[in-house]
Amino acid sequence: KTSNGFIPVTQLPAQRGIGLADLPAAIERGEIKAMYIEGSVDGRFRAINPDLLAALPKLDLLIVADSYDSPLAKLADVVLPRAMYLEKDGTFTNFDRTVQRVRKAVPPMGDAKSGVDILTLLSQRMGYNLEHRNANQIMHEIARLVPDYHGVTYARLERGGLNVPVESFVEAGTTILSAGPDGTATLHPNLLTAVS
Repeated sequence: KTSNGFIPVTQLPAQRGIGLADLPAAIERGEIKAMYIEGSVDGRFRAINPDLLAALPKLDLLIVADSYDSPLAKLADVVLPRAMYLEKDGTFTNFDRTVQRVRKAVPPMGDAKSGVDILTLLSQRMGYNLEHRNANQIMHEIARLVPDYHGVTYARLERGGLNVPVESFVEAGTTILSAGPDGTATLHPNLLTAVS
């Protein structure tokens, strides 16, 4: 337990959360009162989910971190300037499950900050002293908490991308997923992760 009463996360929740398809109804019922959303380039010109976009005005508080003016930013109570991918350090996991290392090419413009910086500052403003971490430390934490990333380290990513799952340091990664009993590939529910 921290000095301000927050309990540090030692493992990911076992119960299922509210999925994207169920978010609009949960907002309508008042189960979700506030949201923090990091925008995306895809959402710059159109709403990614029209039902969710229609439900967002019913929130008590909507915070959007984005690099562009977007439909989400127009609805937000607070818009935080987010650094673009060339302005931050970290990793991306592509849809083919390849974890790739990326490096900051240029400094963020104006007041823009990386997702890590934004979440660190927000948590501190809310009384949780989340210490500022660099992208390497965050990748280490993901590897500790998400079994499919146990074998992913920055040192290994320096030699090239890794296909998750990589459950140990001796594994080279899984380029082809095995089929499950019904013939479909099985993915870990926490597979797609990005650090920035």
